[in-house]
Amino acid sequence: MFFLFPERCWFSDVLGCYFAGDTLEEAWQDAKSAIEVHFAK
Repeated sequence: MFFLFPERCWFSDVLGCYFAGDTLEEAWQDAKSAIEVHFAK
């Protein structure tokens, strides 16, 4: 399991302040999804 922890929670409107996945690629996709959700609002 890989985790990407930002220095602080950049997107307080997105649940969770870290992104996780079974692979680094999945963790990166999770992070990108959170960014897309944030900017879609």
